[in-house]
Amino acid sequence: MKYSKKETETIVKIFYLLAERNILYVVLNGYDGLPDYIDGTDIDILVHPKDFFEAKTLMSRDLNSGKNPLLRLQKIISRFLLRCKLAIKSPDKAFYALLKIFNKFMRLKVPPHQKFEDTSPRYLEAKFLTGNLEIHLVNHLAYKSPKNGKKIRVDPRIEELLFQHRKKRGEIYVPSPPEELTHLICKGLFDKKGEFPDYYLVKLSSFSDLVLNTKDLEERFREITELLFFKADSLIYDNVKDKKFEGLKQKLLKFSGY
Repeated sequence: MKYSKKETETIVKIFYLLAERNILYVVLNGYDGLPDYIDGTDIDILVHPKDFFEAKTLMSRDLNSGKNPLLRLQKIISRFLLRCKLAIKSPDKAFYALLKIFNKFMRLKVPPHQKFEDTSPRYLEAKFLTGNLEIHLVNHLAYKSPKNGKKIRVDPRIEELLFQHRKKRGEIYVPSPPEELTHLICKGLFDKKGEFPDYYLVKLSSFSDLVLNTKDLEERFREITELLFFKADSLIYDNVKDKKFEGLKQKLLKFSGY
């Protein structure tokens, strides 16, 4: 997603203010082109719970709530156009992606005014949208359950590792390779129903080479996968080592120890 000059300036301003306020955060993925563009459609930011409401207030000054129905329609149209471009590269996957967006459009209703979404007593998120710029704040790391689709928070120790080992890339804080590697795996497995976008696969391949060939990074990756996948951690490790991500969800669901 390519940003306009105004949107780029807004992104620069937001991250400047986050730093000025000493807000503890991590941009979870897709940050390589920031502030000019992003791989995907939105900027996902994990904010430490103690700073979440301050970050939300800060965003509200420059961005609109993602709950506005007209802005939601704008978002759907933007994603439709993006999918059309991707269809040229992957026509076999494009039909289902476009069908999904069409279904969202058909279900679009005018909701009561609400800027804040509380999906569980502990997990909170806030979405902001202006033009092509969409920012998604969360106070905890959580993924959709393959059983009921509800957000399930990960072990708090994983969040601690994310903040502890985050690194600065330009003016933006991003995850360390082991944490981002496991995040991309979980996003593909759970939030994207086992489908890994091409830009995910590129990142997964490069991160797996780095992490599995660096002792301290590999040890942390094993620690995180055990916290996430329990007895299925070896299954995940072996498939990451072999770079076999397609069909991984089915293997995981069939695994008796998960």
